[in-house]
Amino acid sequence: MLNRRQFMSSMSAALAASGGKVLAGQESQEPSPAPQRPQQESSSLLTIDAHRMIGPFPHYWETLVGSGRAVLALRADYQDDLKIVHQKTGMDSVRFHGIFDDDVGVCRLTPRGDVTYNFQYVDQIYDSLLEAGARPFVELSFMPQALASGSKTIFWYKANVTPPKDIQAWLEMVTAFARHLFLRYGGSELSHWLFEVWNEPNIDFWAGTQEQYFDFYRHTVTALKAVDKRLRVGGPATAEAAWAPDFIEYCSKNDVPLDFFSTHIYANDPQNKVFGRDAHYALEDVIPLALQKVKNQVRSSDMPHLPIYITEWNSTFMNDPTLTDTSFNAAFIAHTLQRCSGLVDAMSYWCFSDVFEEQGVAQNIFYGGYGMIAMRRIPKPSFHAFTLLHRLGHERLAASDGPLIATRRADGSVAVMVWNLTRRDQKGKPKAGQPLSLRLVIQNLGHRNKLSVTSIDDHRGSAFTAYQSMGNPQYPSLKQIQELQQAAELPPSDKSLVAGGHSTEVSVTLAPSGVALLEFES
Repeated sequence: MLNRRQFMSSMSAALAASGGKVLAGQESQEPSPAPQRPQQESSSLLTIDAHRMIGPFPHYWETLVGSGRAVLALRADYQDDLKIVHQKTGMDSVRFHGIFDDDVGVCRLTPRGDVTYNFQYVDQIYDSLLEAGARPFVELSFMPQALASGSKTIFWYKANVTPPKDIQAWLEMVTAFARHLFLRYGGSELSHWLFEVWNEPNIDFWAGTQEQYFDFYRHTVTALKAVDKRLRVGGPATAEAAWAPDFIEYCSKNDVPLDFFSTHIYANDPQNKVFGRDAHYALEDVIPLALQKVKNQVRSSDMPHLPIYITEWNSTFMNDPTLTDTSFNAAFIAHTLQRCSGLVDAMSYWCFSDVFEEQGVAQNIFYGGYGMIAMRRIPKPSFHAFTLLHRLGHERLAASDGPLIATRRADGSVAVMVWNLTRRDQKGKPKAGQPLSLRLVIQNLGHRNKLSVTSIDDHRGSAFTAYQSMGNPQYPSLKQIQELQQAAELPPSDKSLVAGGHSTEVSVTLAPSGVALLEFES
């Protein structure tokens, strides 16, 4: 199977035509020097003050989550996965490609050559999200064949990525779409939705130039705001943390509405593209450093208070089972969200389910899909990581530097996450890790002496090892699927009583790529 960016190994000819502006201002805004990473192997003693709050801890990763293309939302397995993800992880909105793809049926030509619109599937898709408790994050893509200027497509499902042959025809469709949403859901509800114009126009998702995309965005946002000025619209949803200076400058100088800046970053994105020069950062540092760069660029722009949305991120854009199907990603998620806290307003993990068909119908249950839940409703460690993150509080407690997040919840209980991140080699593969023993000294715990510890690693809350022990069956039997579902369940918490009072010491040992949540309650 091809990974989603093998056809994007270099900038497209369209970007070459943009005059090399795509990385303008990036090198000067790059953070330097790189901040020190927590040295997990040497950090065995960590302290937490349960009485000292150092600031809020917003769950900024729960604002939205990615998924496979729009039409997949009509499938029962997609809907089932979304319900459990929303319930357990608190993900609020869902973003996907392809609401205007031909398989959704929004726009077509009659035999006489007239353009007609049909929103039947749009209604079913968005209704299903709302019924699951999530709101749509509306990515306006891709180009209906009836409006396309060319035949260039991407992915197995052949999404057309060419600009419209007639911008007015595109705007008429966008206007009809927005008016339909307004009539169906109401302006008050739509004011909570976000609209993003296209996807990754700086690589092969857009067959035009940067200049053409900017003009395309200007026309599109103007049409949406004409339907209801409360609609929140942003972009450019670039790959590789690109275009912030150029796009914001364009919008500012031309009075183009921009309600948020959005971009994407994967840990193995080419560092020369992300940072504007050949860099050699450890892969676990790439996302935090890229987000710091983007934050610096936005804060120094003409729109310094513009919200920043990372609408795709993950440990890799490759299909690699050793990363996304294992506990590696659980520790990577915890590490990344700790490092990125305060840098951006939202981060959308790509994605919530392996009901996903960019490279075609998956040939195996575990193929390195990006989702938190594998096919056949088998949770992965990444799902459990987000489940445990959801149980953290919204107040951050003072604590030592290291692999932990210490929080206080609204009821006064204390929730602490710790992890043992496995490093990666130059090819991006996890290195052989070692267990990590941590001694946590919690000061001012008081009466919160009931401790629950929930742990995940490659042998707890993970089905990947069990799948391998079965011989990696391409078509597992119903009995094997049930066994995999059982192996993937989040294990019960270990419960005990601790001393409480002024100072309490707790020891925890984490397997390589292990994650644990410690909850202290009265």
